[in-house]
Amino acid sequence: TLTSRACRAAAQLASRPLACHRSSKRRSAGVSTSNPTRAAGCSGKDGGLIVARRHSESRKSDDETDLGQVGEVVGVDPGVVRTLEASGFIPVVAPIGVSHAGESLNINADTAAGKLAEALAAEKLFLLTDVEGIQDPDGKLIPSLSAGEAADLVEKGWVTGGMIPKIECCLSALRGGVNKVH
Repeated sequence: TLTSRACRAAAQLASRPLACHRSSKRRSAGVSTSNPTRAAGCSGKDGGLIVARRHSESRKSDDETDLGQVGEVVGVDPGVVRTLEASGFIPVVAPIGVSHAGESLNINADTAAGKLAEALAAEKLFLLTDVEGIQDPDGKLIPSLSAGEAADLVEKGWVTGGMIPKIECCLSALRGGVNKVH
């Protein structure tokens, strides 16, 4: 959930360069060794790829906790991704956005991926998770859902915890023009 991803500016400043470097380089190294195509690690700050605002700016009430350096995506400029792809690279993007004031903001990775897929007019979006997937009330995996069925499961409380942001990301991507999400 967003509240567990709260991040203070000092902690982010100390960890961001190393985390972005390690994360995108480690992921791009894995892609490079399994595919002859080259991978390039970057963050949403590069080339203004992900523009964000602090989550606290969009609070609905004054009693909500300030989440620190956690942001919400307000825009995506996929130019840097298209340039990397056109040059034969597989872009590996760390979910760090930049505010209009130049502030670095942590973005939920699923949300960042979904918004990037929308901006690229992607045919499909694949989200990775460490759980099997959405299950029915009997604990059986639901192999496929329509957008309406997914929204209904969230509303009924069958989908909980970390799967809710994933479902919301998927629904947003579908509304934004992505044809299919997995």
